[in-house]
Amino acid sequence: MKPILTGLIRDIQRHPDQPEPKQKLIDHMEPKIRASLTQVPPEEREDLYQELIVWLLDAAMHYPLDTNTGFFEQRHRDRRHTAGTWRPER
Repeated sequence: MKPILTGLIRDIQRHPDQPEPKQKLIDHMEPKIRASLTQVPPEEREDLYQELIVWLLDAAMHYPLDTNTGFFEQRHRDRRHTAGTWRPER
């Protein structure tokens, strides 16, 4: 994982009530998210964007930084993330 992402995730986990680290992660990932959304019908983009942001922040909160598991490999292994049943924690 890139050092900037590791730092942002670490800040989010250490300070879950502060919005600044979360906004920095969103700002960092937004170009990739927006680029991916060009493959989605225009009327569905904003809703999907919001869902992806919720997923991104939830994943950052629960990502185990002390393991060598890759981000998407960890999400695949996460028991809460099963096809069709995943719901973000609130």
